[in-house]
Amino acid sequence: MKVSLVFSKTDPASRSMRGALAEVGLSGGVLGGFTLEVVELDRELVYAEAEELPKADCYVFLSRHVGSKSCFTLHPTGNPGDEAKLGGSPRTLGVAAPLLSHALLRALTNSPPLPVVYEATHHGPTDIGRPCIFAEIGVSEADWTNAHYARHLVRSLIHALTEYDPPLGRVACCFGGPHYASRFTEYALTQGYCIGHIISKHALRPGDTWLVEAAVRRSEPQPNYALIDWDGLRGEQRRTVIEGVEALGLDVVKL
Repeated sequence: MKVSLVFSKTDPASRSMRGALAEVGLSGGVLGGFTLEVVELDRELVYAEAEELPKADCYVFLSRHVGSKSCFTLHPTGNPGDEAKLGGSPRTLGVAAPLLSHALLRALTNSPPLPVVYEATHHGPTDIGRPCIFAEIGVSEADWTNAHYARHLVRSLIHALTEYDPPLGRVACCFGGPHYASRFTEYALTQGYCIGHIISKHALRPGDTWLVEAAVRRSEPQPNYALIDWDGLRGEQRRTVIEGVEALGLDVVKL
């Protein structure tokens, strides 16, 4: 399996992580059961396009996080709504990578210097055609340029690839709750679910059946469970999700 590690020359956190990767002398080659390739782009990663990337089975974008809390974040790509302000196409989800994402989550949560949390699916790129993970450091310039934080994420990624052994049979997509999906993060860690797309409460409109189906279909492997933050959705939203995932044969787990 070929994995491309994608960095941006314009992103301070990405540059820090590129430096941390150079510190361990890794610039490609074979690691565990993976073949690695390192890619550097001259622009923001959210605007990456398929034609500027090498062929790979999965892409890990190492990026800064912009938001409300200092943390390490992981998430797939996609624009659940009608706008695409940060790359990609509107009403389009990228392909999630739940197994590798779970392995990286477990590695990151081993004595982390910052909290670790899944984010709901948001921003581009959406049209790469292969599974993508954003692994981020945030939320300030001090965080982005912190060498200790950069080393932790890079070493966690190396550990995830070297010791790759995700639990099989428990692949899930998630619905409900806030953008910072701490409840789903904890459940993934304690119950061994490999999570792909997370569609937050604010992104899901009643009747958005296309989005429910995309959260299932746009994942490799596709989920066999749908985790629902029951109190984190309104009644009409719940009905949209349950009808959609049951029609696709998924088992529903209410959190």
